[in-house]
Amino acid sequence: MQKIVAVTVSVLIVLFSFGSREIYKNDISNRLIIQGIGIDKEENGEYTVTIQAVNTNMQSASANDESPETVKIYQVTDDTVYSAIKSIIEFEGKVPLYSQNRVIVIGKTVAESGMESVIDFFVRDADVGPSVIIAMAENTASEILTTKVKGEIIPKNIEQAIMSAEYEPEIFKLELYRLVNNSNSSISCFAIPVLGVVNESDEQESVQIKKTAIFKDGKYYMAVSRKKTVMLNVLCNSLYNGDVVFDINGTKATFNIIKSKTKVKTEIINGKLYFKIKVSMDADVAEYDKKLTEALNTEELNLLIESAQEQLKNDLSNVLRELYTDNGCDVSGYHRIVLRQQPNFFKENSKKPDSIITQSNYTVEVKIKLRRTGHDLIEF
Repeated sequence: MQKIVAVTVSVLIVLFSFGSREIYKNDISNRLIIQGIGIDKEENGEYTVTIQAVNTNMQSASANDESPETVKIYQVTDDTVYSAIKSIIEFEGKVPLYSQNRVIVIGKTVAESGMESVIDFFVRDADVGPSVIIAMAENTASEILTTKVKGEIIPKNIEQAIMSAEYEPEIFKLELYRLVNNSNSSISCFAIPVLGVVNESDEQESVQIKKTAIFKDGKYYMAVSRKKTVMLNVLCNSLYNGDVVFDINGTKATFNIIKSKTKVKTEIINGKLYFKIKVSMDADVAEYDKKLTEALNTEELNLLIESAQEQLKNDLSNVLRELYTDNGCDVSGYHRIVLRQQPNFFKENSKKPDSIITQSNYTVEVKIKLRRTGHDLIEF
């Protein structure tokens, strides 16, 4: 009987201990709810990791009539990204929750030296969501994640701003899984948004998307303006809607994009590869900087369409020349199209894949259909 009681007590102790650990682990106050992670590289080769996490102690602070901060910031410098994050976890004594992380911000020094080593940790950890947003800091990631914006979570603002790429064509969006896919290709090029801090007043700062960084072979290579980012989204077939401004004979016309589609076909002519890029776009005339007393007539409408098509064609050709022909930066993955459509040509040039992009010809065709052009103005 005593033996049975002893065994029962032992089992209960084990179950109680296990249950206590699970309760501790699942208690929200014992979790480090990570919202954003920033990584900078120091001159000595060490990494500074900055984490912005939700302050789970807000309730106790409020009970003590204190003014609780929405978030807490942790920062550690160590040999690797993993060891730095581990140090933060050990110091805080909380279980990390990576699934809630919104953004990974890469400092400029990391971008210039190469992103593979710092991204490896996030790829290997199953808790890190594959759709987490990747961004680059204009200077340091630490500066971005420590920006003081009253009552706001900076990573949330960053995520919302970048996700607005769905309707803001001047912003380029890149998730972790797409970064990994592009890094595994024979021509490793990708683009990510660049973040900068703007001082709005002595007490107020904000984080804004300044431009788009172009990476080649895993390293920061060059940057393009927000205006050129619109063309980049068109080439990548990721212009879904939003507003695009055209200069029509000295006047401004704003088109509200309803839908846009970019198709790419390849052709070999006399041993030369040709990319034939066809862009079709449906749009409304949102605004036309011209004094009108009536809706656009047929002549004005045709001029508007033809001018917009020509400008878009020229802008796309210029970006293709700058990124693809001059620098071999295949951000849109055109070499994969060659692999599918011209496998023999791709195989012949596999030892020098850059030449597929730099030595090819690019032709652009644009077709814009205006769905709505405005109504007669009503006089009161």
